[in-house]
Amino acid sequence: MNKPLRGLGGGRVATMHGGRAHRATRGVAFSLCLAWAICASSAPAVAQAVGAIVSFSGTVEAKTAVGAWALVKQTPVPLFRGDVVRTGADGSCVVVINGTQIRIHSNSIVRVPEAGNRRGVWGRLTVLLGKIGVWLLGDRKVEIVTPAAKAAASGTAFQVEVSEDGRTQVTVAAGTVQVYNDLGSVQVAANQQTIVIPGQAPSPPIAVDASQILIWEAALPGLPLKPEVRLAPEVPLPLPERARQAVAAARAAPEDEAAQLFAAALCHDAGDLAQAEELARAAIRLVPDAPQPRAFLAVSLLSAGRPAEAAAAAAETPAGAWRDFATGLVKLASGDAEAALPALEAAAAEIPEAHLHAAVAAARLGRAETAQRHAEAAASDYRALALRATLALSAGDLESAARLAADALAANEACATAQEAAAAVAMFRGQLDEARSHAARAIEANPASASALAIAADIAALSDDLDTAQDLAARAVALDPNFGPAWRILGTVYNALGAYPQAARALERAVKLQPAML
Repeated sequence: MNKPLRGLGGGRVATMHGGRAHRATRGVAFSLCLAWAICASSAPAVAQAVGAIVSFSGTVEAKTAVGAWALVKQTPVPLFRGDVVRTGADGSCVVVINGTQIRIHSNSIVRVPEAGNRRGVWGRLTVLLGKIGVWLLGDRKVEIVTPAAKAAASGTAFQVEVSEDGRTQVTVAAGTVQVYNDLGSVQVAANQQTIVIPGQAPSPPIAVDASQILIWEAALPGLPLKPEVRLAPEVPLPLPERARQAVAAARAAPEDEAAQLFAAALCHDAGDLAQAEELARAAIRLVPDAPQPRAFLAVSLLSAGRPAEAAAAAAETPAGAWRDFATGLVKLASGDAEAALPALEAAAAEIPEAHLHAAVAAARLGRAETAQRHAEAAASDYRALALRATLALSAGDLESAARLAADALAANEACATAQEAAAAVAMFRGQLDEARSHAARAIEANPASASALAIAADIAALSDDLDTAQDLAARAVALDPNFGPAWRILGTVYNALGAYPQAARALERAVKLQPAML
């Protein structure tokens, strides 16, 4: 028997259907769950929508079975049986059909079938023209209908492309897909492809590299990487012994403000946050009007999980780069990337460390070029390399992402951030065992890392281990309630378990923290 769900407030929520835990199809990107969870939690009895357009870019139009084309201007857009979605040359969108996530690429036309679903098939869509990507996990099934064939699957990721003459190409990235028509049937496995010409049986599967199909799930704002802050990034690792030496030097020179400040920085970076706070306060007593000690205090309080005190300390920091730095980090930790970015950009003119966190803020906002610029400007330590690996991943450049993640590991294999980047890259390459190993090492290196737990939860969800995914995601949001990607993953898991009200609450929280996820 499955474990009951862990509620948002820490309690357990039981969701049973037909005598067993109800598992819905799970898509990794959270937008799938948001629209469907909201629809399912409010489920009208009449004219119930079977899906929704949950996100879009460029030109996307929708038409009801009896209406005219209407330009999509905001989401979600509910979809009913017989509705048609059309994308322009610059358009794409993500739709949900009965809990199944489907990405519709440019120059495509798809229709929601008027007929009800076949028994046991929860998601159905007709592709008239263009290309779609489908991401499925769990035990629900999806059926894609084209002019030449049908493709049925569960627990898989695949792509369907239909040309103007009806020629259909099905490429599978994970799992297996059954492709069939009245003339024949083939089973297409991971990294295989079949082609179906109208009036002919599906061709025998051939081997292809289907890894790029997985990349569209690596949406930039939702990637859960959160590099640690360092106050003395120029000091080489390991830090504990250097921190002890610095503390001894500070104790020997209690009137030396620089000694107190240097020791505070090393203690912070080594994880001794109580000592860092004490030393930062000692430096403030020596030079009350200096900005750096107050900024160090703010950052130490923030790292210790005391955001209100950190905000107060940042506000008391004299105007200048250090105040901008501390304020930007406090805003970023609160989930306000929009306010964090300009503060960190202002600080970066004098404090190189700010570039790294400006890149994170830009990524949370979905501003890829800005994020890349700041990541490249950051010092080339393991954290910058890890962040650049994540950015390359979101851009679909698997080769660069893998190389940068390997460089980050080579620079500091014991660091959680480097292991997190390696885990994310392995996950989106479909190498789940390797991804799981890196995530475990990330958690071992930093058990208090919400981003490490979030990545581990994502991997567990991909592995269809929903109990583990739920526990990891719940721990991540408990550690950092303002970390949007962790709420996105928790909502995804709730949706997969059929707990739609809980999914809606979690995903609404994710959107509130990071609107760019949509």
